[in-house]
Amino acid sequence: MKMTIEEDLCIGCGSCADIYPKVFKMVDGYAKVMLSPVPAEDQEAALDAERSCPVSAISHNDT
Repeated sequence: MKMTIEEDLCIGCGSCADIYPKVFKMVDGYAKVMLSPVPAEDQEAALDAERSCPVSAISHNDT
């Protein structure tokens, strides 16, 4: 699974990085994907981080 962040939508709240710092990091005040693809054993945590985004800037692709 690959995670994507729409940078124009990200407001830099940091909830994704708080929930799943293995994949998401805050860089210059905005979230960045640091691990892609996400390993199978970590996908649920990545989806939790996606759901936590208040502006729906995070999406995923199962391929």
